[in-house]
Amino acid sequence: MNAYQTRVVGSHFSTATISVAIFSKVDDGWQLNAFQKYFTDSGLFGGEGKEGIGKFSVLKIDGQIYLSFKRPVAGNNGFNEGIEELYYVDGDLPCKILQNVFKHIYYQENGEKTTTQKIDTIKSTKEFIWTTNNLNNDKKYIFNRSYCQYNM
Repeated sequence: MNAYQTRVVGSHFSTATISVAIFSKVDDGWQLNAFQKYFTDSGLFGGEGKEGIGKFSVLKIDGQIYLSFKRPVAGNNGFNEGIEELYYVDGDLPCKILQNVFKHIYYQENGEKTTTQKIDTIKSTKEFIWTTNNLNNDKKYIFNRSYCQYNM
């Protein structure tokens, strides 16, 4: 290891601080639309390793654009979970950019019982998000315009 390399050492719940910037393409380059320093923190062992801080992706659901953030699966003594959050980026919802609008458990392990969920949506509506899991336990979340969040 040389002076320009850093190795993060800590417990499995040591997190890394994450800042986020949202850009849009314009004619002559890029335009900064939003920036949030200290957006969140996440990770295992300080965020070291593949997807050590989690996984970001962009989702388009019914014309709305969201930043999806899947936190890494973590826990203790056979009880582990992974949480996914959706942050609003663009569309016609009355939300602020980077507002957290949805949160759900995408992976849960309770001893020997494991549940994995994925996000699906009803076609042609911004009013609902459905989650399904391998136990066929569907959950319906309704968009609350007052709080700009999807709730059960």
